[in-house]
Amino acid sequence: MPGLHLRLPLSNLLRIVRTGARFRAEAPNRNKRPPGRLDYDAIIYLLTRVLFNLQTALKDLLGSGNTPLAVINRGLFWACQLGHGSVVTTLLTAGADPNSRQVQQQSALTVASQHGHLEFVMTVMALERTDINAGGRRGRSALSFACGNGHEGIVKKLLGRRDCNADHTDDSKATPFFWAGGGGHHSIISTLARQPAVNINHRDKNGRTAVSWAAGDGMDDTLKLLLKIPGIHVNLKDKTGKSPLSWAADYGFAVLLESTAVDILSVDETGRIAISWASGGGHCDCLVNLLGKGKLGADVEDTAGWTPLAWAIQKDSPKTIHTLISDGGVDIERTDRSRRTALNWAVECGHAPVVQVLLQAGASPGSRRNGGGSAIRTATRLGRNDLLDMLKKYSIEWETD
Repeated sequence: MPGLHLRLPLSNLLRIVRTGARFRAEAPNRNKRPPGRLDYDAIIYLLTRVLFNLQTALKDLLGSGNTPLAVINRGLFWACQLGHGSVVTTLLTAGADPNSRQVQQQSALTVASQHGHLEFVMTVMALERTDINAGGRRGRSALSFACGNGHEGIVKKLLGRRDCNADHTDDSKATPFFWAGGGGHHSIISTLARQPAVNINHRDKNGRTAVSWAAGDGMDDTLKLLLKIPGIHVNLKDKTGKSPLSWAADYGFAVLLESTAVDILSVDETGRIAISWASGGGHCDCLVNLLGKGKLGADVEDTAGWTPLAWAIQKDSPKTIHTLISDGGVDIERTDRSRRTALNWAVECGHAPVVQVLLQAGASPGSRRNGGGSAIRTATRLGRNDLLDMLKKYSIEWETD
């Protein structure tokens, strides 16, 4: 087709085709269209011209005066997403509303910011009627999309407007600062941190901060940058009382320990600390780093009566258990609220490698501390002959058990 300039991913092409098909399906009798119903043929015709950037054909269509405003608005949305500059200008001249909500509640500005079309962002922003803080998909603003996708030029243009809300919260109560951090866009993080209106310690709807997310996601470089920002707090807990360090330990990350301000004994609502979370996840390397900062808390029960050792046993992590015993100085013969020793618990879980580590560390197979049953008796009851044979090798009095 002469004059055709196609710049469109196949996924977007299919979306527009489906849109047209849906419009037709919703209007089985277009000649008897109820008042207020859109002209579906007009939508299809206009979208086709926007899709293929057919400037002359588009102007002819708009010049007829028969194209509803809702159709023009939808065309503006697609033009801003696809990057057809001349089409955007034509549609705005024809009266398109830059604030109209279209697919997934996106506006022309939010979708242009999302896809990095700086030219169209500037064009739409130049209109006095444009609300640059309006929320699009999931309540995210144009600035939020630009920050999350690393479009630094757009970020600077938006922040250059006095009416730009640099700390806008979306439906999850996350701010552009969160999205920049989540995307690992360091220069944008630094730019936002210098904005007086930006709260670098803001909490989202779950009570988590940008530091908490970076720590839990293992974004080491981003976390190191955040730790350098003056006024950043590293111990702010979420709604469950879980600290950034506990989130990091839960997933095996320990970079947050580089901060001298971090509280390694911060306790959440379940009574767990970072050492407990690292042990429960079987994250031995992280545990070593935590114990290197202090062994206090390595043998402390949570609200359910579980110690870090109990969590490590359930996880079936022999290396973690060995670390707790050798570096943490835990008492392997202490009993839990069910009067089970660590060895007894390991036998109940059926974790042979863990049983072996505990036996090598000196755990007693026949111990009945506090009236609880011995590990040998538990193995016999469960029919675990493999574990029973292992226990017998370390027991002197197994015959009388």
